[in-house]
Amino acid sequence: MRAVIRHVDHSIGLDPHADRDMEDLACTTFECGWKVSGQDFGELQDAAMKHSGEKQHFGFRQVTTNYWRVVRHDQDVAEQLRVSPSPGVVTR
Repeated sequence: MRAVIRHVDHSIGLDPHADRDMEDLACTTFECGWKVSGQDFGELQDAAMKHSGEKQHFGFRQVTTNYWRVVRHDQDVAEQLRVSPSPGVVTR
């Protein structure tokens, strides 16, 4: 068996079809377990401040999640970023 190997340039960037900046805040007080998630960071900050005032917990961990996509330069980039139709949907 023979294989052909070639170099192809790639790029990586934020996936244009994925949710952006999903935030998670979690209390870092030992065994507390409080956490909140969402996309509106102002609402998350308000929830953390409320938790802090009610429980006297002052440390929080923030995690931001984004989704990335790699595209090949030897193929149509726009086609690679196109959203696949839902099963059963016919496109023409």
